[in-house]
Amino acid sequence: MSLRDRRLEPRKSVSLPIRFRVQNSASLDMYNGATVNMSDHGIYFHTPRPLTVGDALEVILTVPHEVAGQPPEGRLCQAHVIRVDWIQEPGVCAACGIRIQGCETVELPYSRFC
Repeated sequence: MSLRDRRLEPRKSVSLPIRFRVQNSASLDMYNGATVNMSDHGIYFHTPRPLTVGDALEVILTVPHEVAGQPPEGRLCQAHVIRVDWIQEPGVCAACGIRIQGCETVELPYSRFC
């Protein structure tokens, strides 16, 4: 097994819609994405918006029962981009890995992201 394939945290393959914005950006625009897989402290997702390693993100998603093992809940997370893979699929320009620094439970729909 290669070093790249060894993970400290197990990943779950799951496709969930997410919304995010780049912090410290002149724009307050929100963008959509879709998760590919998740771990306790990371998300790998497809996005139509180009991102760069180091970008700080604010991410909102609904964690379903199948992933969390508890009733579905909204999560607002602070994260940093740690990996960008450029891909060519309709409506997608990149797959990004983010490391989550922290999350809080929020009521959905979360008004700051509407």
